[in-house]
Amino acid sequence: MTQQTMHETEAPTIPELSDLRVDRVAGLSTEDLSLTLDETILVEAELTSREKESERLGELVSEVLFGLVPLLQEDPAARRRTLAVRRSTRPGKTPRPEDIAEVRRAAHEHLDAGDRELLDLWVHAVRARDTTRERFMVKYSSEAEDAQRVITAAAHQESFARGVAHASPSLGACLDSVDTTPYTQGSRGLSSYATRAAFKTSPFSELTTVTHNGRPDPAVNSCMWRPA
Repeated sequence: MTQQTMHETEAPTIPELSDLRVDRVAGLSTEDLSLTLDETILVEAELTSREKESERLGELVSEVLFGLVPLLQEDPAARRRTLAVRRSTRPGKTPRPEDIAEVRRAAHEHLDAGDRELLDLWVHAVRARDTTRERFMVKYSSEAEDAQRVITAAAHQESFARGVAHASPSLGACLDSVDTTPYTQGSRGLSSYATRAAFKTSPFSELTTVTHNGRPDPAVNSCMWRPA
């Protein structure tokens, strides 16, 4: 029988769907897991930009102050403060206001207009960086508290709690008392399970629910899938 004849005699088949459909995971939807720190992320991006700018200017100011120090041999106090400000040009450091005032006085006497302007630009950049850092901490604290409440609420959903108890008996046994403070072990564990429950449907996970195709029976939708 030729290949063409075989194809001609083959009966057409109709694709069939399984009567089971993976529907949701542990009854936890993505809406239940609103953990995005939107405002924190925006302020963090601004902070990163300001940090880079202050570091760039700090490198230039460090060279200017390096040249200023030898000119202050007869003014030990100004020399000490200039050295202190130069150390503050390192990333993440903030000069003391009294040191900056003294260095500006010395700069007015010994540096040209361009170097004085550079010093002022760096001081402004450092202040802007520090102000943005404070805003970042405020936003993070606020949104982290909101995320903590979301994780705690998820932990008290019955279907999710059952799934966690099966996947991690030790964690499931202490859901009522687990510490959901950001970055703690309990918070990381719950966040991991909750994220998988809301975003990664898998028929091989105890955090998965299975429904019958075409049967939107709420009683069936709420059942937990159990491995054989």
